Amino acid sequence: MIGKVMHNGSFRATTRYVLEKEQAQLIDATMGGLSAETLTAEFMASKDLHPQLKHPVWHLTLSLPHHENLSDEQFAEVGRKYMAGMIMAASDPQILEASSYPEQREAFLYDELPAYQFFQARHRDREHEHLHIVASRIHLDSGKAVELWRDAFRSQKVIRGLEAEYGLTPVQNSWEIGKKAATKGQLEQQLVTGEEAVQSRLQRIIEAAAIGQPEMPELFERLLRQGVEVRHGWTRTGKSKGISYGLDEVAFAGNQLGQRYSFPGLQKHLGVSYDAARDDERLRSLMEFGVPVEPEVDIQQQQLADELARSAIRILNQVGRRDQWGRLGYAHSQGNYRLIYDPEDERLTIESRQQGLILEGQSGQVDLTRCQVTEEDLQRFQQFERVIERSKQQRERQAGRDRGFER
Repeated sequence: MIGKVMHNGSFRATTRYVLEKEQAQLIDATMGGLSAETLTAEFMASKDLHPQLKHPVWHLTLSLPHHENLSDEQFAEVGRKYMAGMIMAASDPQILEASSYPEQREAFLYDELPAYQFFQARHRDREHEHLHIVASRIHLDSGKAVELWRDAFRSQKVIRGLEAEYGLTPVQNSWEIGKKAATKGQLEQQLVTGEEAVQSRLQRIIEAAAIGQPEMPELFERLLRQGVEVRHGWTRTGKSKGISYGLDEVAFAGNQLGQRYSFPGLQKHLGVSYDAARDDERLRSLMEFGVPVEPEVDIQQQQLADELARSAIRILNQVGRRDQWGRLGYAHSQGNYRLIYDPEDERLTIESRQQGLILEGQSGQVDLTRCQVTEEDLQRFQQFERVIERSKQQRERQAGRDRGFER
């Protein structure tokens, strides 16, 4: 069984990616939501407990060999035990070697794991079945986050134990496959200079860049941003003929670093996705022009957009189920957004002056990536929420009075 460990800052993007894939199936959760929107809203509760945490999202995958299969119940059980081991070993790495580990893990599954938000979704869109776990690193009671230090290493330690427990085919650890060890001379030089050999640095950088099984152009971009020169050649018939890496004016062919760093090895051992028709033009552009400069992220703008999106979803949840309501509208002459609910087709839409439609109620998706959100916009949406809530309460009181009149 192969595991991948990823972390990022967006619950919304990760949850959508996992659940909106073709043939995705939600099989287990410590949460109540069933859609990307409701699960994202729940995740925000833990994020608010540790707002300064840069990467609160834990995205973990477990992949079975193509000839092996687990039932949904077994895969969910494996996923929970994997989560328990990852969390326990974060604070005590030696626990995985202890004879009492199975008993301690069992207690943790019942006593502690429910305090972490996560869901598990099974994917069947490839030859090998795999499980995605999307989790918050934040404990709901303490607000503390699980440490990430060496989590890819302890992931493989946990998986080796689960393979033995469930009779799965054992897989070599990543540090054992297709990776050439440093030579005696390189090790001696490292002891003298105190600097890591270029070969070892390149291996480490490539391993880190391949986390998350990116497409080949994305891997190239990540390496280029790390200062690694990447060259890939094609034959006259358009076939790949190899890859090389350069760092600090020292160049290595992929095979010189180890089979896992060759062009086929990146795909086989590190899970990098490559499709010639899809990727070759972009690869040539990256090697010729380099990577574009990314704009700086406006944290305050991102937070405003997240708050407005949550407000929009709450409005959708309020009005999307009430076809007896009259037509509702929100528009402000100086605002950037217009919100309309039409009960005839139960459709809530929000339009942006800059971008056009950003929310379509029947899908429940909000896209604020290119919108400029202001404090005033957020306040107006929240005020609209309060108006809807007051209208709901007034109708409920009137309905109660009508029932009393009928009696």
